[in-house]
Amino acid sequence: MRILLFGSDPGTFQGSAHPSYRRFKSYAERLEWLGIFNYSPPGHKPITDSEVPLQVFPSNSTNKATFFIDALVLGRKIIKKYKVQALASQDPFIFGLVAYLLSAQHNIPFIVHFHADLLGSRYWLKEKLSHRLLGILACFIARKANLIRAVSSKIRQDLIDMGYPASKIFYVSPPVNPSFFENSDSTEEQALVKRYNLVKNRVFVFIGRLSYQKNLDMLLKAANILKEIYPDFKIMILGDGPERDRLIRLRDRLELKKNVLFLGKISNKELRNYLKVSLALVLTSFYEGTAKVIKEAAFAGRPTISTDTSGVSDAIRDGDTGLVVPIGDEYRLAKAMEHFLKNPEKALLVGMRAREFVLEKFVYQKDVDHIVDVWKRTALI
Repeated sequence: MRILLFGSDPGTFQGSAHPSYRRFKSYAERLEWLGIFNYSPPGHKPITDSEVPLQVFPSNSTNKATFFIDALVLGRKIIKKYKVQALASQDPFIFGLVAYLLSAQHNIPFIVHFHADLLGSRYWLKEKLSHRLLGILACFIARKANLIRAVSSKIRQDLIDMGYPASKIFYVSPPVNPSFFENSDSTEEQALVKRYNLVKNRVFVFIGRLSYQKNLDMLLKAANILKEIYPDFKIMILGDGPERDRLIRLRDRLELKKNVLFLGKISNKELRNYLKVSLALVLTSFYEGTAKVIKEAAFAGRPTISTDTSGVSDAIRDGDTGLVVPIGDEYRLAKAMEHFLKNPEKALLVGMRAREFVLEKFVYQKDVDHIVDVWKRTALI
């Protein structure tokens, strides 16, 4: 089968050093040809992989507003040149609209991917006024798509509850390769402990974009509660985003400079070392799809404390392989974090069970095969 995917994953241009590109290569190994039409600013060159039938086509758009036209014009040429049999879009918005229009023009089927709990989340709908319009567009694209892929069982059920046929909606979790997180560098771990003055069994880590969606105010408020009891505990916040400056100001107002460290973006190679020196991963999102980082932490033998967002029930057994707290409840979050601070040996045990759970439930090759099978099914419609 020959599939063309529309998306905006920045890792696509970073080659095999990035897990996203390695994942695309795994898909391409199972296809006759896979093309990725990726949003990009000017300056990127097309990529043709020498090992698998994978090609990456940058949009080189002047801005995001011009991407739509670029995608239609260039997408049409790619479809004709490479005899594309099915289209896929990474979201039900601009990429979904492009896939729908090209699908209609060339009479080929398309599948839309729902990577986050959007239509079922009141938090997403109220985040921005534009999200209400995007929600209308997403509903339209979902109706027109030949098939739908949901990254969590809850997203799938939400779509079914909204009236979309269950027969066209497939739950497929994002593939995560466990081998990348199983081993860490003890020398680098010791260097992290020394660099940030970390105390054993007193460290939590957050990994993600610093945005409204991640609701890091909740984490800082929980930290403010805990600092009186555990003045030496720390939270390492890894990532960057539009909320960074405001969150740093909030941290400083709460007098948490010694407890909360904003460390910015880190490489994928370093990620496992930060996980290994931590007691647990903490996620406080308003909404998610399936947070891949929960699996990554589990593969590293660390449990996750997460708010009850979409996908969490797929990745965590509450009380057994991690802890789940209500969205926005900093007191319950502080209590959950304190549970591990009081019982670090329990955190280690829960982390071991989390690893066993995700290794059994989320098998990388099977998840890759499942996605490719859904794409092939789309092409046969």
